[in-house]
Amino acid sequence: MEIIKDLEGFIAIRSVLDENDGFAYGKSIDDALNYILDLAGAYGFNTSNLDGQVGIIEYGDSDKAVGVLAHCDVVPEGSGWLTDPFVLTEIDGKLYGRGSIDDKGPIIACLHALKEIKDQEIKLDRKIQIIIGTDEETLWRGISRFTDSEKMPELGFTPDGSFPLIHAEKGILDFDISFDLPLDERGNPIEISGGMSRNSVPDTCSLIVDGQNHTYKGQSCHAMQPEKGENAICKALMDLSKKINHPSLQTFSDLIGLDYYGKKAGCDFEDDISGKLTFNLGKISVNKEKMHMNINVRYPVTSEPSLVLERFESVFSDYGYDLIDHLEPLYVDKDHAIVTSLMETYQEHTGDYKSKPMVIGGGTYARVMKNMVSFGPVYPDQEELAHEANEYIEKEKLFKLVDIYKDAMIRLSHTIV
Repeated sequence: MEIIKDLEGFIAIRSVLDENDGFAYGKSIDDALNYILDLAGAYGFNTSNLDGQVGIIEYGDSDKAVGVLAHCDVVPEGSGWLTDPFVLTEIDGKLYGRGSIDDKGPIIACLHALKEIKDQEIKLDRKIQIIIGTDEETLWRGISRFTDSEKMPELGFTPDGSFPLIHAEKGILDFDISFDLPLDERGNPIEISGGMSRNSVPDTCSLIVDGQNHTYKGQSCHAMQPEKGENAICKALMDLSKKINHPSLQTFSDLIGLDYYGKKAGCDFEDDISGKLTFNLGKISVNKEKMHMNINVRYPVTSEPSLVLERFESVFSDYGYDLIDHLEPLYVDKDHAIVTSLMETYQEHTGDYKSKPMVIGGGTYARVMKNMVSFGPVYPDQEELAHEANEYIEKEKLFKLVDIYKDAMIRLSHTIV
């Protein structure tokens, strides 16, 4: 089947960030971007590649556009897979592979939705642009290449969240801190490493102390809901703090510990719309007698961004606080035309009139442009495995996504905003 074959080729590319091989974000990400653009070109669409940072697939003649924002990069595979994460594998109607739900499966569904619109010569009042970023899982620099130089779509969605749709997203704060490296009983610096990226809860941490190797296991999950996982790095450091008396370990225990909500650091912001702030220590490494920690924070949609930034900088200023990235919250009113249009599309295809617009801790491309929300691909009854081992998309739901996204594109092309 054509759509499965297209996804199989896409999944086979391990498009994980690598900034050390001469390409914008790594050869594998460049390969993934070229793969989807070449595929779209073979289907008869106009395509553009902006310096290997963002790709555009376009259909229609209007100077106004509906934008579909997606990304071709993926997080590292981590451990615990039952199948090869880069070989699309069907088991009991489920298609397993890294990127199957985040975000390669949805991109393929959108491409085939647009192909049906083209093949059926359906009239559109706005052209459709599928805009594909390249480092969404890290710093969003690729999509900035588009926003800095191209005309913005008037409205649109990103297929990188949940149904029925997401109308609000927490603010996201990435920063690094460093602590002095503790010494073991022999007077030697400990060695510690763990985690793959700041936006995933680490499932493994390796520690060498007193000449002994220790491996700590946790449970990986997305950093927007760290309480659903188990942080192997934090487990290792808390265990070490019980064995070694060192100021760095005491400070870690006092300010971070096993706290997922920033309460220990006095940064426990909360609101009624989006709930509690979340705090994730996603990666740790050692360099020059320092433990370097990569932190990801998701804060409530009504919190004042400047206050959040000031609070964290104040708490961690003595520990090499280095602001890496900051994305302010997204909020689109439930009565906005884009929300009502997409809700109607979802309801007509699923018969689900009970589910309501959602708020998440995740960050999607919806927040980089006006009149954007996140629309699918995860259904309310579906297991969420983005960033986790054994990520999959159900085959029948992949087919259904094509129908939903086709109607969403058509409907939004006519929506007045």
